[in-house]
Amino acid sequence: MERRTLFRGLLALPLVSALERYTFGASTQETPAKLRVVLGGAFALVLQTDRGWGVRAFTPRDGKRVHNLSVVAHNVERVDPQEKKARNFTLLSSGLKDTTGRQPEIDRGLCDLTVRHSRWCQEDYWVTIDLPAPKGIRSIGPMTPVVFGDPAKEGCMPPNYVLEYDVINRGLVGIEEQGKEPLRPAACDKLKQRYEQGCRNLEKQTSDRAKERGDEGSVHGLCKGKDAYDSFCRPDDLTFFFGVGLGNLADDPNHPKQFFNERILDSFPGLNLKICWLGYQGDTCRHACTSDSKLGQTMLHDTTAAGRFIEAALVYDCQVTGPTVIFPSS
Repeated sequence: MERRTLFRGLLALPLVSALERYTFGASTQETPAKLRVVLGGAFALVLQTDRGWGVRAFTPRDGKRVHNLSVVAHNVERVDPQEKKARNFTLLSSGLKDTTGRQPEIDRGLCDLTVRHSRWCQEDYWVTIDLPAPKGIRSIGPMTPVVFGDPAKEGCMPPNYVLEYDVINRGLVGIEEQGKEPLRPAACDKLKQRYEQGCRNLEKQTSDRAKERGDEGSVHGLCKGKDAYDSFCRPDDLTFFFGVGLGNLADDPNHPKQFFNERILDSFPGLNLKICWLGYQGDTCRHACTSDSKLGQTMLHDTTAAGRFIEAALVYDCQVTGPTVIFPSS
């Protein structure tokens, strides 16, 4: 069975910029909506305690393979190949509830990859995304079982990170990239529809693997009902999606582990998270940091469906993220 998956620091200070001249034709009336910034694939997160818990997400360049960057926003669905020029995106604080100085709520299902560390050696990353302090950090979709080495311990690797914000003014929510028009958030339903299809695809792949092992009874209910998807996206919710992975003709089962060990961890000298074994996404995994064996399957909530943003990502093989590093550690 091929191991393939179709989904797979200085904080830019909160700023009021040219985006405030763009209201995207939307009302400025406050609505009880949430913004979810979905970072799929090979992104590491750095939570900067000395900058009000602002976040820098990054992915390094890969000298061996060419990665693609997928972006989904309002009226935007594009895939950009890796290039020499660095890309920086900034989520503006305008239109979002201010949570500066408050430690984000990090879902306990992410505990295996959430660490405090005192060393961060920034480089000229290919993609960086600077974000104000989120209200929460979560994930969606089934995890991948993993074994970290020296000493060996089991864990669960999420396929993405979801940074959550409360929206107070929809018309001012946006992401800037230097020299380009600001990105407007998409309706969350745009990703939810792809997520539903991705879940069905994943359920079939997981079922096929179980049949090969003669374990047909172990696969059931990966895709739940409509209410499960509604728990992630309410009608008024907004989203941005960024996905990093290999091109759609690539099939390299060793690449995710190599990229994590050799490129992402290179930014955090002394961080003992090297992967020595990586399983299949969707298989049962066990957390080293908690006794709750259900976390590897149910993820955020009992009502959260296990699926992938397959068509939205348009990338292969990046079934793992980077770590979430709290820096500085003290």
